[in-house]
Amino acid sequence: MARDARLAVALLKETIAHGTEDQSIASPDFITYDEFVARTPYSLETDNVRVEGDQTEAKVMDESRNMVHTTRRHLQLELSIRPELAPSLKADESQ
Repeated sequence: MARDARLAVALLKETIAHGTEDQSIASPDFITYDEFVARTPYSLETDNVRVEGDQTEAKVMDESRNMVHTTRRHLQLELSIRPELAPSLKADESQ
């Protein structure tokens, strides 16, 4: 088994050496790597756009959460100042 592994490694080294010496032979691995290198800037830009979109969405959600919290505080303050509004609000909620 170890002998087979050594033979496979030797054949792989020979194939790689032959592929790098002879530029007329296009290795699929080298093409894939070149394509990967060419696509990387596009992928990074796409990822940056997604991240910016997610950050914008998170900011909007945070602002909405703050607005709801502020509105609740104002309503509680209004109800503490004008308690006569509380029963009418509860009647409206039950309908």
